Order: sequence, then structure tokens, then C-alpha cells
Amino acid sequence: MNGGTNMSKVMKWDELIKPHRVQRGNKGIQIDLLDGGRSPFQKDQDKILFSNSFRRLGKKTQVHPLVNNDHIHTRLSHSLETASVGRSLAVKMAKKVEDVFLNNDINAKHVGEIVQAACLAHDIGNPPFGHAGEDAIKDWFKDNDNHHLISKLDAKQQADFKYYDGNAMGFRVLTKTEYDSFEGGMRLSFPTLAAMMKYPWSALKSEDFGKEKFSSFSSEVEMLNEVATHLGMIRKGDDWWCRHPLAYLVEAADDICYSLLDLEDAKELRIVNLKYLKRELFDKYHDGDDEYSHIVGKRDVSDRRKLAFIRGITVDKLIEDVSNAFSNKHEEIMKGCLEGSIIEHCTEDSRELLKTAGEICERRVYQHHRKIELEIGSYNALGAMLSAFGLAAKELSEVKEYDELGFKSKRVVDLLGVNRPKPGTGFHEIMMRFLDYLGGMTDNFATHISCQILGHGASSTTR
Repeated sequence: MNGGTNMSKVMKWDELIKPHRVQRGNKGIQIDLLDGGRSPFQKDQDKILFSNSFRRLGKKTQVHPLVNNDHIHTRLSHSLETASVGRSLAVKMAKKVEDVFLNNDINAKHVGEIVQAACLAHDIGNPPFGHAGEDAIKDWFKDNDNHHLISKLDAKQQADFKYYDGNAMGFRVLTKTEYDSFEGGMRLSFPTLAAMMKYPWSALKSEDFGKEKFSSFSSEVEMLNEVATHLGMIRKGDDWWCRHPLAYLVEAADDICYSLLDLEDAKELRIVNLKYLKRELFDKYHDGDDEYSHIVGKRDVSDRRKLAFIRGITVDKLIEDVSNAFSNKHEEIMKGCLEGSIIEHCTEDSRELLKTAGEICERRVYQHHRKIELEIGSYNALGAMLSAFGLAAKELSEVKEYDELGFKSKRVVDLLGVNRPKPGTGFHEIMMRFLDYLGGMTDNFATHISCQILGHGASSTTR
């Protein structure tokens, strides 16, 4: 799909939220009508919630790998909380600009459902061990000892591996590998898919930007273009689109949740205490708030409950501020020309709060010695698996019969089960199947498999 930039276009809500979806068996596109029962977007939520990929998020790292404290967030609890904030943001936003919805069957409630579904799915492609897992995969392919495996691929395919991104893997899970495998995937509505895509461009385009963030591998870029075209999103170049407006709200909900809840986890792990967070973060933001002063001054309330209360009223204020910013910047958003995140256009107090929260996390949380130690271990675990997968993928791409594989590669390929590619399949496709398998692993299962590959003995850990 070629074509130049179309920055004179203005996106229209009646196109952006029309519930297109892929038909069963990947047989064209259908419109999912609002029939008075479940809305198309509630169907999206149900598909995500009942999927294996979503359930496994309960054993995947949010920030702190392999912790025993039950109060610490996983990708699952983070996704559920983000979905709650995202729904509230979207409903409040839609009511502020409701005049644009008056001629449509879609109302503010439906817009909230779209964002809620997208938020549920936004981390579904993240590999084990959180962002450290992403970095380990990228670094492995960039390493001189391994780069030869991808050196004969075209530039688009090489970029998929060198800049591996959990966002793109999430799009692949939703559109290809979960449920109707390689025949439409979950078949979610296009508005939900578009709202989830914070970076609606390919890996190769991200290389042009100098940023290693993107929402589609080369293997799914045709679906990216189809979603964007059907919804009337604005093309900026080949395999490169302006964001769907609701993606700004998904991003904001994610930013709000991880900024505040990473600190809540840090307090739970005794990396920081409530006194420190009050002084450095919350007192200024809630200056003059009698309700805030009353609760934090109570002696008969635990610090855990005080922090939960502070988090609640802080999120409420941020939701109001973000929805106001969206309303104020609505025209720019619909023209596809808003620069930065929507949070960058909030009040100074809100921007400063989230900036300070990020700085505290960077200084006190992400540099904590236990987190560093476990992330080093995750690099070794994923590196061991990728070495085995890479060798097996190379061998399988070069043989004509399965029995021609060496013993170890044969057994490694067998790990893929029914998703095992045929001998002679291209290396890119085979390696992507291995990354599907790796990306779906929980932290515990990844540790278990790496131990087997390294010959460190049997483990009782199960997936």
C-alpha cells in the first residue's frame, strides 16, 4: 500500500468507532451491528478476558520479577487497573465532546468500552521478565555472535528482531495467534485494535525515527494498514499512520497506573516509605485538600490504606485533567497533528506529579539491587532459549525433511507442538513462531525451560 502523507485530512468519529472486524476464518471484513445485547466492544472484552494469553499475565512481571509478596502487581493486575482508569477517562472525555457523537449509534458508554478493551489487551504481548525481557531479546539479535542468523533477511524482517517490541507482539497475538490461529486471531473490532496501538507503524519505520517502539511486525503490517484504512485514520507514509484518538487515552491510563502503582509496590517492598512519598510527591499535588489532610493525619489507619486512599483521589484528579486536555486539544487530535502524549498537555501540577513519580521510580525503584540481580538472571535465561531456538530455526529452514534435523534441534522444534513450521519454511517465519512461544511464557515457565536447555536439572515449575 503506497501513498504519501495526507495531513490535510480530518478524522471522523463515525468512521473511527465503526465496529469492523475480521470474519471467522479470515474471510473478509464484516460490520458487527449494535443489536441491543452485548455491544461489539463488550464482545472484545470477553474475548480478551477468557484468552490464555491474558490469563498468563498473572505470572508475568510488571516491575519486580519473581516476588513472593501477594500485594505486588503483575501484568494481569496492572492491565485490569489500567482498563478501569481507561474506561473512566474515555466516558468522561466523550461526554465533554458528545456533540460529535449525536448523529451516531455509538455513545459515551461504547467509547468507554472500546478503551477498556484496548487497555485490557495493551500488555498481552509482553514477554516474561517485563521490559528486561524485551531488552534481552533485542540485544541477543544485535549481538555480533548471533546477527548472522538474520543478516540475509530483508531490512523489514531484520528490524522485527533487532527492535523486538511487546506492543507489536501484542498486535500479533490479537490478530493472528490466539483463538483462530493464523486465520484472524481473536477477531477483535478494529476500533479496539486501533486504540491499543500506541505506535501505529512498523519496526523499520521505528528505525527511521531512532526509537525502538512500534506496534506491528512486518508479518502483521498488512493488518495494521487494513485497520487504519477502514477506520479513516490519517496516513503519514508507508506503513505509518497517525494515532487513533482513543490511543491517547489508553496511553494516559497506562502512564497513570504504572507511575503511581510502581510506587505503591515499592512501598510494599519497603524500598520507599509513605512519609517519603508524601513529602516528595503528594503533599504539593493535594495542597489545600482537606480530605487528603484528614486521612493522612489519622493515627488509626495503616500506611497501606492511607496510600490506597491517596492513590484513589490522585487518579480521580488526573482523570479529570486528562479528559479536559483531550477536549482542549480535540481539533489537533482529529487532524493527527498533536505532538507528544495527552499528559504533556495537562496542567503543570499533573505533569509535575507524573514526572516526579517517574524520577523516584528511576532513582529508587528501578535501580534497586534485587531487581538488578533478577534482570541479569533473566538475560541469561532468555539468551539460553534464544540460542537454542535460533539454531533450530536455522536448521529447520535449510532441511527438506523433519528427520534431517539434529537431535537437539528436533526436540526444540517439538516444543512448538501444533504450531511447528514445515521444513524449508523461511527463517523469519520460523523464528517468529519461536518468539510466539517465548512471548507467551510466564516468568516461572521461562526459568524452567532455560534450566532444561542449560542442563541444570529437572524443575517442578510448570507453565
